[in-house]
Amino acid sequence: MTKKEFQNLAKQRPIILDGATGSNLMKAGMPRGVCTEQWICENPKPLQELQRAYEKAGSQVVYAPTFSANRISLKNYGLENQVAELNKALIEISRTAVGSQVLVAGDLTTAGKREIPYEELLEAYREQIVVQTQEGVDLLVAETMLGVTECMAVLDAAASVCNFPV
Repeated sequence: MTKKEFQNLAKQRPIILDGATGSNLMKAGMPRGVCTEQWICENPKPLQELQRAYEKAGSQVVYAPTFSANRISLKNYGLENQVAELNKALIEISRTAVGSQVLVAGDLTTAGKREIPYEELLEAYREQIVVQTQEGVDLLVAETMLGVTECMAVLDAAASVCNFPV
């Protein structure tokens, strides 16, 4: 999806996205303190049921659960070298849940620490966005950022590799 296509969609009516995925996954049995992305890959059914429920409720967009699937955040679990593998699997899980009738957004979030240099953030987000765009997300969503530096790194990373709406 191009930025112009997204703008045209937004002009037609409000766009409804999903939400509260993490808390709903915890209700479905995901333990606290685990790598959410890894847990979903090992237990895709709860997420897929949730995304189908979002679709049934009218969501036009679901977030691929790629929230913290960046090199910096995954390092907390020793998974920093699995950025491509995890993003690919998580996008496939979402696409399987909703097919092509609902847009799938690549989800990007904070790296969790304010002191990370811009260039390191830029490279981490760029790596994640490249995989997400190659795997067929329709747009990108940046959420729950700690500050302007992270937001700018996501926007700059996206602009350097794609023309997707963010």
